[in-house]
Amino acid sequence: MSKKPALVSDKQPDPIRLTFDLHDLPTAQHRAGLAGLILQIDSMGEKGNKRPENTIPKIESVTATSATILFTPTSMQGVFDDLYAAKLVEIVVANKWPGKTEPKPGEFFVQKKDPKTGEMKPATGFAYDVVEPQAPCLSRHLKEGFKSPWHELWRQMVWSIPRGGNNVRSRAPFNELANGKDHCGEGASAWKEIVRFQEGKAKSQYLTAPISGALMLGAQAVNAEAVPFAGRVDQNLLLHFWQVVVLTFVPEAVNKKDGKIKREGYVLAIPDVADLVEFRALFPEILASLPGKEDKRPLASAQVVLPDQASLEVLRILKERAQKTKTLADKQQAEQFEKRTPRRGKGDRVNRVRAVRDLAGPMAAGGWNGCLRAVESYHMFKLGNNVKLLSFSRVADRTGLVEDYQDIAAKKYRCPLFKAALLRALLRGEPWYWGMIELFAEYPGPFFIEGDDTPKFLPRFGRDARELFRAFSKETCSMSLNDMDPETRSKHLGVLLQRLVDRYVERRAEKKTGEKVSTFPKAVVKNKKGEPLKTREGEDLIRPVYPKAFREAQERICNDAFLAFRSRHDQDFVAYFAGTICSVDHPLSAADYQFLVGTLMTNPDPNPVGEKRPCWEDVKAVAMIALSVCAFKVRPPTTETQGNQS
Repeated sequence: MSKKPALVSDKQPDPIRLTFDLHDLPTAQHRAGLAGLILQIDSMGEKGNKRPENTIPKIESVTATSATILFTPTSMQGVFDDLYAAKLVEIVVANKWPGKTEPKPGEFFVQKKDPKTGEMKPATGFAYDVVEPQAPCLSRHLKEGFKSPWHELWRQMVWSIPRGGNNVRSRAPFNELANGKDHCGEGASAWKEIVRFQEGKAKSQYLTAPISGALMLGAQAVNAEAVPFAGRVDQNLLLHFWQVVVLTFVPEAVNKKDGKIKREGYVLAIPDVADLVEFRALFPEILASLPGKEDKRPLASAQVVLPDQASLEVLRILKERAQKTKTLADKQQAEQFEKRTPRRGKGDRVNRVRAVRDLAGPMAAGGWNGCLRAVESYHMFKLGNNVKLLSFSRVADRTGLVEDYQDIAAKKYRCPLFKAALLRALLRGEPWYWGMIELFAEYPGPFFIEGDDTPKFLPRFGRDARELFRAFSKETCSMSLNDMDPETRSKHLGVLLQRLVDRYVERRAEKKTGEKVSTFPKAVVKNKKGEPLKTREGEDLIRPVYPKAFREAQERICNDAFLAFRSRHDQDFVAYFAGTICSVDHPLSAADYQFLVGTLMTNPDPNPVGEKRPCWEDVKAVAMIALSVCAFKVRPPTTETQGNQS
């Protein structure tokens, strides 16, 4: 007896309601994924890209720390199709790609530079169709949309890092939609997994699934030791969407051999969201504020000298956008807070960072930074077919951090080594010269002391240090030591040691050459525009014109002292410093003399807790920086005119 055919049911699967709580999510990538999912759904609606209503998941409620979203099979598929939207784009290159990929048939031309004349001329090229992620959620907020340089940087990052490993299947959802399929397979797979999760949840079972590096940075579904890496299925769903709220940066590294600055992978700055409502309102404005092609250097702010700088840049952008959207009540509250905050100034010895901490606490949850716990930076680098995590950092905002970072960024330091050292000290709450000794030991001496071996294309360390000393001199010139707090005293130490080093180098050069600076002809010092520089009294700045032999003697003295300082420690350094820098006459005040001697004779505090005392290590670091400044000043005149010295 034959069986009757089974009846086909017209009943649609029941919708699935998922509730996510920020406090239950295990990582910042999960929390960023939840915020990204909300923004992705927002971009598909009537005010966004106007997708069909049945393809959009329904956001039932969003609070500061939770969200409830209703999914159907169609809407689950729809949100994934929009997330992984891609198309084929034809590109023409000058050289044929290696491997099995064949170029498109036909004749194509590309502009190529003539090595003899330097002119751009058409040459035969090779055409390929490449998959280009579209990210409509991002493009609708960015200036110039898909053509935005920030959108292009995001595409390069996605194709190189989360979807750039040795597993070609990681690019499958993009490839499927780019090659004409109506839907990507990720949507159907995600729905099946969520159905299984709900069925298990009804039985008090929370199902897990493997997590690959395409979904979570630094993860492997199964590592080399065959240890699986898995997460809850409902939370894994969120990991698809952190790419919506990630900001991409390009780190610059200095080669230790030739000093060339090269690009080294990508830094992915992922916000650790604390307030979904506030972040939902602010992040589209952040994207809209990013520069477009009409700007001279649209990606200048995307170039970082330190992976941690990406986190600082996100905090800076977030604060600037939040300040522009503050209500009048917020401004009044901020003004009241400012009145309660101790100010640095004459006679104020209060440590600003510590003093404001107690006052800043009540406002931390309601201020501009209340929508973030911190910003996490992942320095990722593609090496062959493998994607490596080079470093990870997490930067939480504190009072004054963004303002101090803005001060450093506003000075536009050119040397990546100098700027990176300042940023490290800022992030760790240390004096500005913190970590300089390790930096001087890590890189060759010519990177810091001007000479024949100094890399030609490396921006000068001494030039940036000179600008910093000038700023310190203006800030401390009218203050006495009794009026300075510890931070200001560290700046005064830099000004004081620069004067001592300059005088020592000049006196030693006079002794070596037998010439006196007082006999040299003098000239007005001018800037790059040919305008005369002024003294504090408003008169033209006049400096002696050093002969070539005298300049060369100064350079040798700077180099010898720098190398000698670098190799000496403890009392050996103290004795050498006293026998060299202090061996010539210095017109010091009694207060400056006591300050210098007291600092030089103090040993490092073995107690890591509490405020650190200035010691001989600080004198060593600042003196080596001052030698770099002196070597830069006495170099032969080139493209930059000698400027005003403090």
